[in-house]
Amino acid sequence: MIRHLLLSCAIVAAPATSAVAHHTTPGKAHRMTEVHITDGVMAEGKALPPGRYELIVTDERPATESGTPADNQRWVEFVQNRQVVARELAEVFPAAERPVGTAGGSGVKAVVQRLRGDEFVRIAVTDGDARYLIHLPVGQPRP
Repeated sequence: MIRHLLLSCAIVAAPATSAVAHHTTPGKAHRMTEVHITDGVMAEGKALPPGRYELIVTDERPATESGTPADNQRWVEFVQNRQVVARELAEVFPAAERPVGTAGGSGVKAVVQRLRGDEFVRIAVTDGDARYLIHLPVGQPRP
């Protein structure tokens, strides 16, 4: 009986730990959601083809001009087949701040949309106490 209980706990815990274990940066990270990107976009200067991606928010923050970590930005990793295929910065807003054009509410919600002019795809994720906005240029890298 105890062996079956332990095996059940191990099976339930395995997916939760494997989703975060592969991130490339030290510190806290957690899975936010999965999104479907229908257009080819650029992330961190690299082509990111259309497809489904798991989004992992890391605790890594870019440095400001003074060298201190930025409070309002975090690196987000795009994961496919348990591999990080791209990273991009997300603007982070506490739940009290509601950026124009993003939905409120509780739970994790993600919206992927092309912005006016079709130059960018915006991924807006509401995750617990924060909102993340990721802007990805549409198209291929320039030579």
